[in-house]
Amino acid sequence: MRTCRPSRVSVMKSTTYTVRASAEQARRWARVARYLGYRSVSRWLHELGDEQSLRVESTLPPPR
Repeated sequence: MRTCRPSRVSVMKSTTYTVRASAEQARRWARVARYLGYRSVSRWLHELGDEQSLRVESTLPPPR
């Protein structure tokens, strides 16, 4: 007989960003996101932001 133990669920704190784009940019971004296999522009921008921040972060000066 298995007993269930209460799990400790960690809560991830998150921040929301709003991105403004022209109609032309929005069409272009949607086209690229679909081509790359992303279900949404939001998910594509999320991945793009992560990739770029990891690439650049090591070149930044230490935080104050």
